[in-house]
Formats: sequence, structure tokens, C-alpha cells
Amino acid sequence: AEALAEHDSPPDILLCDINLPDIDGIQIALQLKDRYPRLRVVLLSGEISSAELLDDARKRGYHFEVLAKPTDPQQLLQILSEGTGTDPTGIHRVK
Repeated sequence: AEALAEHDSPPDILLCDINLPDIDGIQIALQLKDRYPRLRVVLLSGEISSAELLDDARKRGYHFEVLAKPTDPQQLLQILSEGTGTDPTGIHRVK
């Protein structure tokens, strides 16, 4: 988030894995959504343990799309080009 200069165009989409070595993708998403409220967030996860972190984010008013890994590249491109594609819970699972 800090790498974006103030004069840069805001990003349209954040595509990020949830499980990262130093910080989880949900924390990155929360930081960027605070800075760019219109940002679309698509998170990738192969872990069920991410559900608790997502529930916490949802309670704070954030709704992120979550794609189950592995995700087929063609499906991913289709989802990204279609818009939000979420159900009312804010979760979009692809198997």
C-alpha cells in the first residue's frame, strides 16, 4: 500500500492470496480498502482457517470475494472481467 504514490491512479482490483509469509492478504486488503474505498478485492485461499479472519472483516463492514485454490486461470480472468460476481455473503468460490 505504501508503494503507491499519491499522484498514481488508484487501483481497480486487488488480487491477493490470503496466506502470505509476513502479513495475511486480509490485512493488506483492509489497509487498501481504507485508502481506496471503491477498490474491488479478490482474495485467493486454499485454507479453511481464513474463514475466521474473513468473518472479522465482514463484521467491520468489509465484503471481499474469495476464490478457492486452485483456480483455473481462464475462470479467474472471466471472474475479473465480469465485475463483482459475489453472492450476498460477499464470497465467490470457484472449484
